[in-house]
Amino acid sequence: MSSSPPTRDAEAQAATGEHTTDSDSRRGVDLQQHFAGPMGNCLYVVGDRSSQQAFLVDPAFEPLELHRKATGAGYDVVGVILTHTHQDHVGGELFGMQIPGVRELLAEHPDLPVHVHEAEARRLVELTGIAEANVRVLIDEQTLRLGELDIRCIHCPGHSPGGVSFLTEGQLIAGDTLFVQGVGRVDLPGSDPDALFYSLRRLIELPPETRVFPGHRTGEDASSTIGREIRLNPYLRPKTVEQWRMMMGVF
Repeated sequence: MSSSPPTRDAEAQAATGEHTTDSDSRRGVDLQQHFAGPMGNCLYVVGDRSSQQAFLVDPAFEPLELHRKATGAGYDVVGVILTHTHQDHVGGELFGMQIPGVRELLAEHPDLPVHVHEAEARRLVELTGIAEANVRVLIDEQTLRLGELDIRCIHCPGHSPGGVSFLTEGQLIAGDTLFVQGVGRVDLPGSDPDALFYSLRRLIELPPETRVFPGHRTGEDASSTIGREIRLNPYLRPKTVEQWRMMMGVF
């Protein structure tokens, strides 16, 4: 894989909803990005080409359709991984709207494990009603194995207590921690502005060519790189937590 930053054309490819990351189509990660719902949610299929196994990421709004897209691409879906448990990412009632999610997915595919950070495992069960037997608890720096892929779990609290970013082969699924030229909200129950600052500082230590895939599409671009976000994202400019609090209006 080239160490040079992806070109604008590569970012435009991600915006189409399909993204592949290895020039050898028989090996490596196949990261497919899809969009659903009125808030521009990004749903993902993370596939290992060698084993033809896949995880679904944040399957809300269109969980069964996401599963069909994965199997239609030839993958055996072996589990779900969650960046956090807000309803627009896992399903449930939000502002009077009933959002399909992991509950509906497991109704059709009851043996799928659902991986979630330990800080939000209880909330997931209470919110969705899925069985505890389906829940697999994640911790910081845990490695998930998908076929021949290693997926690093980076605990990123701030937007929510159990936010997780997933990193594999230079591709970062950032959830609602880091957007393209934005960040997740910190005015929700369970949010912690200071924790988000430190989570962002942790992510920007990744190599600048690391591709960033957010939890929401907030503009023209559906993906970015760490280097590009360091240059263009105003929320990454504060160097101290005091500067960050001033920017976020937290005193």
